[in-house]
Amino acid sequence: KGMSGDDVGLSEQIIQLAVTGPSPNKLLFSLLDHSLASQLVTYAGVLLSVSRFTSYSRPHCTSALLNLVLEHKPYITARGDTEECMQLGTSLVSLATWTLNTTSHTLSLLAEVRESKIGESNLERCMELMTWLLEDMFIFSLLYTGRLEDQEAQEELVLAAEDLKKVTDQIYSYFGGEQKEENALLFQKTGRITELAQRLKSLDPPQNIYTEEDSPSLILTLQILLSYDVLLQPTSDLNLLAGQLLNILHIRREAISTLVCEIIRCCLLGMNDSDRYDMLRWDAFTMLKLPKLIEKIFEDYKSGAEASNALFHGLFQVLQYTSLLDMADAKCKANTYELIVTSLSPEKVKQSLLRDTEYK
Repeated sequence: KGMSGDDVGLSEQIIQLAVTGPSPNKLLFSLLDHSLASQLVTYAGVLLSVSRFTSYSRPHCTSALLNLVLEHKPYITARGDTEECMQLGTSLVSLATWTLNTTSHTLSLLAEVRESKIGESNLERCMELMTWLLEDMFIFSLLYTGRLEDQEAQEELVLAAEDLKKVTDQIYSYFGGEQKEENALLFQKTGRITELAQRLKSLDPPQNIYTEEDSPSLILTLQILLSYDVLLQPTSDLNLLAGQLLNILHIRREAISTLVCEIIRCCLLGMNDSDRYDMLRWDAFTMLKLPKLIEKIFEDYKSGAEASNALFHGLFQVLQYTSLLDMADAKCKANTYELIVTSLSPEKVKQSLLRDTEYK
């Protein structure tokens, strides 16, 4: 009671039994699938158990383990606490090391036995697995964190990548002079594998996690942060909140005028809340603390040229949400936009964030 399958090494035992013979035991792999689906074992425990398989003389068992990971890759996540998330990160590092080692042994097998269908299949799956580790941003972020968390696992990953590089160099030197069609295909795959291994070896984080197409709206992050402060910590210090908002601004590389617009938009959404008491908290925050929060953000923001007209442009962007403004006016029975602008006027705020001409 109170224990999971990982506490007794359930995934390790199932995998050991499933790959005992020359061919994998499909019934035991089905049991492992069921255990993952019912959360009896965690993905961190399963991936770590997979990475301990070193009997590469049984390629069909290797193929079964590669298929297991690839079939579950859309569902790999950590459902527990922070510790489980870190365990998943370190398990992914071990999985990456195992993938590199598996690729090395598979390439060596193909160099000796050219007509090995299972070897070619395993090589394709290894390439697919390495590509997934590098291109899935959630998995890559966990992998990056796990490498920083476990230096020993990081060193093993680097050694595995170097060993794979030696194997690819040997293939180039052995078959470089033979101009055959199968050699050309093997060289093409070897070049791709070398590139993937080098990317896994390096510790460079991704330059940009989101592209412009799939970048989530800024309000999704701000709404949660502001709601927590407004509803659960109404008397909290604004310095911490302002610092958190600026960190989000720098991470997302957004303009400060956009941040101002989205903060005001969050407040207007909160003022339209159906709960009466929550709506009153949002009203109080918008009219009393919002001007001080924006003033604190501009005080800590380090870019005078951009910040000169940022508040004016941010307030101007709010005007595009006409339906939201109309709902807020009807709910509060007042011109909410005018009240917000008035609270940010030069007379109300210590800093000159709005010029008299802009305010009028």
